[in-house]
Amino acid sequence: MTGLSKIALVIGVEAPLGVKLARWLAGFGIDSLHVADAGDGLALSAAIDPDLIILADRAAGPELLDFLVQTAAKPGRRPTRVMLCARERNAALLGAAVAEGAAECLVAPFDADLLKFKLEQTGVLAVQ
Repeated sequence: MTGLSKIALVIGVEAPLGVKLARWLAGFGIDSLHVADAGDGLALSAAIDPDLIILADRAAGPELLDFLVQTAAKPGRRPTRVMLCARERNAALLGAAVAEGAAECLVAPFDADLLKFKLEQTGVLAVQ
């Protein structure tokens, strides 16, 4: 990581999508770190204070919502934008994630252009 670029923490997004995300984020000047589960992600998030967290929906249910609540509750630190990365449309899960603090949701399949649009919408990237 370069120290000057933004940092994305990618949690639970498996290959091949995780590999694509790393490549796309790097193309936007965003370094990424990848971990397998929300527990590791929460600990790493506290240590590195990422600009963005992309969280896979495979941590669905109470664990996902608890992660969002804990991520949002960071006294004295700037807010981290969280995007939910879903494998399929699930209105209940997507709605609950947004209600608990997710800035955006991505539903697979998606491409680099849609990711860029979402990053611009959330303010992670400047609109060009």
